[in-house]
Amino acid sequence: MLLKIKNFLFHNHSSKQTLFKNTFWLGQIEFFSKIIQFFITILVVRSFGPTNFGKFNLAFSYAAIIMVLSDFGLNTIVTREVAKHPDLASKYLNNTLAMKIIVSLFLCIISYLIRPILGGDPFIQKLFILCIVYNLLQNIYSLFVSIFSGLEKMEYIFISKIIYYLGLLFSAILITTNHSTPDKLLWLYIIASTITLIFTTILIFINKIKISLEFDFIFWKKIFSETLPLLGMAVLTAIYLNNDTILIGRFFGPEKVGFYQSAYKILFAFQSVNVVNYALFPRFSALIHQKNYESLNKLIKFTLTLSFVVLIPLTIGITIFAKPIINIIYGSVYSTASLAMIFLIWSGVASYFRAYATNLLIAANQQKVFFYIFLIGTITNIVINITITPNFNYYLPALSLLISETLITILSTIAFIRIRKIML
Repeated sequence: MLLKIKNFLFHNHSSKQTLFKNTFWLGQIEFFSKIIQFFITILVVRSFGPTNFGKFNLAFSYAAIIMVLSDFGLNTIVTREVAKHPDLASKYLNNTLAMKIIVSLFLCIISYLIRPILGGDPFIQKLFILCIVYNLLQNIYSLFVSIFSGLEKMEYIFISKIIYYLGLLFSAILITTNHSTPDKLLWLYIIASTITLIFTTILIFINKIKISLEFDFIFWKKIFSETLPLLGMAVLTAIYLNNDTILIGRFFGPEKVGFYQSAYKILFAFQSVNVVNYALFPRFSALIHQKNYESLNKLIKFTLTLSFVVLIPLTIGITIFAKPIINIIYGSVYSTASLAMIFLIWSGVASYFRAYATNLLIAANQQKVFFYIFLIGTITNIVINITITPNFNYYLPALSLLISETLITILSTIAFIRIRKIML
């Protein structure tokens, strides 16, 4: 019996079994990581208070704009190509690792030079530099994860992620119980990321994948040409997901950022439903590469139906009990964030279906199409935010996110329907 379970959960056989296995392991990752992260959020929000929590998140938002240049879609391309050609895993890993290390060193220098333009608060500038270091370590780690994802070995991702999130939890408990500051927390996050990166490297070796730095510039050119649309999309994504926080910080101050981000963290926990999209992407890539459109259509029909049945009732329930949920989790001082949470949760539903359609487009090598769609959505989001945020209240960017996510989802779905007709 144990042998059968081990064989089912640690080896790839049929498409359905592989999808179930991947979803199981990614589900475990999402379950444990979201619980841990949500517990960390509660500790940090209650310990730091709205102002320091706002500064903490402002630093991450500024860092996110810089970090778009650290990956420029490499991880997505690596996952897609390794899913198609598992024998080339080492080549993709070693060349992209060399590219990322060079880019990371460059970004460290740039970040240090531009930190004064972030504002006059030296503490936010310090947090910004620490966020850059932390995110760069995470970017290297995410490359290793993309290799396991492409090979559809999600069980190894589960092991490394658990180590990482336990490290973050230990860091948060240590900092909050000693009533320390956000910069100390980031230092511990950096240590936890380094330990996770070392352990994941060991897992790569266990899978007999050689790690070295390769400088095959012809190969680099090939990869870079494919990532250009994703680079543009990464820039847009960083602006799209962080312009609200930056605008709130500029017009209303760090305290309102703290309120807004407390609601956003609940959306982050809700987005654990995206585990389905993470599991589906390599399967979509493989089926489209094999031109197995009958299996692809069955998979799309099944997963979309299940998604609607689960997500809509859940979101309605959260909407009805938004204020009590906020009060129970963070305390009554954060109760004004409940309206923002309602808009954000519904934008999370739209984001789920947007990610679903995005995966299909990228798996079909149509990232250029999605780039233009996302550009439309980002412009819409920015225009609404700039128009309404300064003149109204801090929670309205959440409504802007809901509108733009819905627009992108509709356009992406229409685009894939047209592309599918061509494929068939």
